[in-house]
Amino acid sequence: MGRSGETLTDFEMALTVITTVVSVPTSERAMVDGGLKAFSTDKPFPPESVERPGVEYGFAGRRARRLTVTDHSRAPRLGERIEFFPPHCDPTITSTTGSTRLRADKVEAVWEIAARGRSD
Repeated sequence: MGRSGETLTDFEMALTVITTVVSVPTSERAMVDGGLKAFSTDKPFPPESVERPGVEYGFAGRRARRLTVTDHSRAPRLGERIEFFPPHCDPTITSTTGSTRLRADKVEAVWEIAARGRSD
């Protein structure tokens, strides 16, 4: 509930993972540096790009992942950064050493993840 008693319904996803395109081997495929270490696989759906149409994320390895190009007019470029919503926040957070907090595209804080690698 909000402070004045109304139900709050205006929510948005707060956690995202920024990846970098590290390879573009074909016009139908690109690779990003966000793999199992960045995204959990315990949900039946893959990460979803944030405001980046034209690609679909696919699991393909431990540290890197494959993007299938669905819009060839928007093919990823080498070095391009692509932001994704992770499918499950808990394992995404515990598989990293730190988390950068942004506000209006400016770094506000960097938090150390004390529970890195814990599952208890």
